[in-house]
Amino acid sequence: MFTADLTGLVYSLDAQTGCMHWKFAADAPVRSGIAFHQVNDALSAIYFGTQKGTAYAVSAATGELLWKVHVEEHVAAMI
Repeated sequence: MFTADLTGLVYSLDAQTGCMHWKFAADAPVRSGIAFHQVNDALSAIYFGTQKGTAYAVSAATGELLWKVHVEEHVAAMI
């Protein structure tokens, strides 16, 4: 299970026990839902966006950053 908070932290939690597997710190509060995608047999990823207009892809298994793209420069940009 994946969840985020308004400090920019994204968490991977065990759905049965609630124990944390890993956490990832984004550059700003996470304002989008978290989407999961099975890329291939060896890789799954989560995708989300922040209040600063940045989109992220993070390994679902490890919390490692796969890519990060700042998609909008406007001061009020939000994903």
